[in-house]
Amino acid sequence: MNSLKEMNITRWGWMIGMLVITLMLTLTTNVQAAPKDVAKERATYYKLLNERQVIRQRLAQLDRRAAQLMQQGQDPVVLHAEQVGLQDKLDLIELRLEIVAARLGFDVPLNDPVPEVNTPADDPIRAKANRAFERGRDRTMTRLRTDAKRLLSSINFTRFLAEPVVGHSE
Repeated sequence: MNSLKEMNITRWGWMIGMLVITLMLTLTTNVQAAPKDVAKERATYYKLLNERQVIRQRLAQLDRRAAQLMQQGQDPVVLHAEQVGLQDKLDLIELRLEIVAARLGFDVPLNDPVPEVNTPADDPIRAKANRAFERGRDRTMTRLRTDAKRLLSSINFTRFLAEPVVGHSE
């Protein structure tokens, strides 16, 4: 104890020194365990990326099928329900993916944006009744708009308008 007095170390200095040593030992222990965790986190990251891609492909298939049914005059309510379920699952996967990516310092690759739900604010009763299927309907309408634009872009309007109207007498 005399040597400590000679070194002029106070009680607080001693406690801070012990705290620093404990902290360094703790950090050293965590660094040794980190490679296993990083490998596991990386595997989770790539697994989530794959799951997200599979769900996005399935949603695109459902969008096409729902658009076809609407073009045929049918109401694709069952497909809308499946779309909503898959969209919810996709949202959870993307949240988990962002968390894992943040831990690893990775970026989350972007995909095409998924259309959001636009619920009418002026009719709360209708919005509440249709909320379960609204996201699916929006996705279907987006797909229908895309198909309509593609069809319209394939028409040669200059030639079409130049042709005489059949049965029209001047």
